[in-house]
Amino acid sequence: MRDRRERRAAFGEGRQDKSRWHWLLLVPIVLPLMPVIYNRVDPTLLGMPFFYWCQLGFAFLASGVIAFVHKKVTAARKQGGKTVATAGERVG
Repeated sequence: MRDRRERRAAFGEGRQDKSRWHWLLLVPIVLPLMPVIYNRVDPTLLGMPFFYWCQLGFAFLASGVIAFVHKKVTAARKQGGKTVATAGERVG
């Protein structure tokens, strides 16, 4: 029985902070890794090329997504409800 708990903890199955909202955190990680989206000069904003102000926008996007996910996860935790069901469990 103890080995089973240790294996679950090692693979993250027994974590209390699991939530589907955490998948949104991939957006601000993946978007800046695709320079095809923002590798250009035009349009400029206040004389700044698109390449630079788009990256600045990604920083604001990341802050917004992190704040949004934090609010959703803490709200679900305060309600006492689980946000993700493990195998054989119902969300409720």
